Order: sequence, then structure tokens, then C-alpha cells
Amino acid sequence: MQRHSSEWKDATAPLTLRLALFLLFCAVVLNGIIYVTAPAEYKENALNHSWDVLNGRGSDDSWGAMQAALDYFAAPTTLPLYSEIFFNRQYRFQYPPSALFALKGMQWLAPANVRIDETQVFPTVTLNDLIGWAFLLATGLATAALLELQLRKYYAAESRLLLAARVAIVAGFTLTFYPLVKAYSLGQMQVWINGLFAVALLCWATGWRALSGVLVGLTCLMKPHYGLFLPWALLRGEWRFLTACAATLAVSLTASVLVFGFANHTDYFRVVSFLSERGEAYYNVDQSLSRLPVAVFYVIANLALGIHLFHGGWSLFQSMGWNNPRFNAWRRNFAAAFAAIIVIGNCSFPIAVQLGIVGY
Repeated sequence: MQRHSSEWKDATAPLTLRLALFLLFCAVVLNGIIYVTAPAEYKENALNHSWDVLNGRGSDDSWGAMQAALDYFAAPTTLPLYSEIFFNRQYRFQYPPSALFALKGMQWLAPANVRIDETQVFPTVTLNDLIGWAFLLATGLATAALLELQLRKYYAAESRLLLAARVAIVAGFTLTFYPLVKAYSLGQMQVWINGLFAVALLCWATGWRALSGVLVGLTCLMKPHYGLFLPWALLRGEWRFLTACAATLAVSLTASVLVFGFANHTDYFRVVSFLSERGEAYYNVDQSLSRLPVAVFYVIANLALGIHLFHGGWSLFQSMGWNNPRFNAWRRNFAAAFAAIIVIGNCSFPIAVQLGIVGY
């Protein structure tokens, strides 16, 4: 009895309980509301994809397009890679050529157990899905470690039972976080990117700057946008991170150019330009806010945001020392107008989708 009560004297106990309740609310209550209230075509929720993860059932969203790119190299045309595959054949291969090393590596390890088509049937879990499990595990463990590192800055966390509970809670969040599990069930390389970046953050937080740079460099080979960390590191003077990241990129890109050709790398800029001009903004807005429960929740959240903004706008001038009764009416009107503009603007999105003004 004494041991049981001492666990709850740990300063992290209230936070752990709140995290558990929040997980229950997100994973069960919100998904349950979506399932009960949404039309049949919109009943899909995070738990559907969580089940796919637990059963090792991924698809070919990234791998099928990447196989089309590899097939192109087996019988190239006169056009560069992306002009032929992305624009002419309309395969959604939106990764740089260096990302193809991932699929080539899997096919070298287990050529008969790599999914490149959603219609394929395998007697066991594919190598794609096994590696996806590994990256999801890395994402969850890195997140749990980052949580514990931050907790120990403010609390004396001594209970092993509560530590195990928090790790389990983070595992629950990982397995029910829609972007993670959806990427897995679609068969997207994004699962790899998430895992690498999560571990890179953990390495950074624990002082392993060079290893963090290597991992971010590897991430850039699949999603070049992360290259923005190079000027960031330069401006901050993070030389170990900068050197490791730049070296990883230099070696890997040199290998990629030698294998896949320089022209195919420069052709990739056409894809980046195309996606930046079009993307799927309308589709994403429509698919999310066309669900009435999501739209209602979005409006309620923005009303709460409005209250916060009103208080912030009111307090702004008080913090600057402009706290005089002569200005109170002006401050109140400013705070109300500022909050109203933001809230009305944000709430116009779900209203426009629900009324059919914005659609895809």
C-alpha cells in the first residue's frame, strides 16, 4: 500500500494522468464521434489505419511510383526522368532521384518481398512494412525520450511505473496519430522521413549534434525541403551539425548523380515548381472540413482562440505601460476587432466548404 501511494506522490503523476485522458479523448471519443455522425463515405478515421499498422498492411503510394522511375532507367526515353514519368505518364513520383536508393536497397535485400503494386499478395509481412514498423517505433521511442528529457528539467520523476505509463501513452499517440498511420497504410516514404527526423531531434537534444546533422542530411535525400536547416545552422554557428549534414548531402548527392544522371536531378526542379503552384490545398481543406463534426470542432476551437486573442490584444498595451482609463475603450475596441477578424476569417473556411462554395 505504501509503495502504491508513493507512486502518486511523484510530481509527474498529474501530468501523466492528463496525458492518458487526452489520449483517450483523441483516440476513442473523437474517432467515435466521426464514425457515428459522419456519412458512410467519410467514416474512415485514424483507428482504421492503426489496424493496418498492427497487421502490417501497407500499400504502394510511394513505392509504385518509385518502381516506375526505376523501370524508366531500365529503358530510358529521350526525355529526362520527371518529364516522362511525372508529367507524361502522370505517376506521382515527387521525390528526388536520390530517394530511389531506398527502393533499390530493399529490392537488393529481399527482391521477392518488396511491395511495388497494391494488388500484390504476400504470404508474410513485406519488407516495406517491416521497415515501416521500425521507423514508427523509432518515432515513438524518440518522442517518449524527448518528453522525459523535458519533464526532468522541471520535475523529480522517480517512479518507474509512471515512466512506463508515459511510454505506453506515447506509443498510443504514435499508433493513433492520423498523419503517421495514414502514411503507413498508404505505403508512403513519409514514414521513413518522420522516423529519421524524430531521432535527429533526440540526438540534437542530447548533444549529439554531428549525428543529428547526418540524419537530417539523409532526410534531405528524400525531402529536400529539410535543406533549410543548413542556412539555419550556419546562422547559429552550429558547426558540427552543419559539417555533418553538408558532408552527408555531398557524398550522397554525388553518388546519386553518378547513378541517375545530372539531367534527371535538374529536371526535378520542374516538379518542385509544379507542386508549389498547385499542390492539394483545396483537396485537403475539402476532405477535412466537409466532415460536419470536424467543421464544428474547428469553429469551436476558433471561438476559443478568439477569446485568447481578445485577452492578448487587451493585455498588449498594458504590458507596454499604456494602462490608462482614457485608452481603455480604444484598447477594448482594438482587441475585439482584432479577435473578430481572425475568428471570422478562420471560420469562413468550414462554412464555405459546408455550403459548397469551396470544393474539390
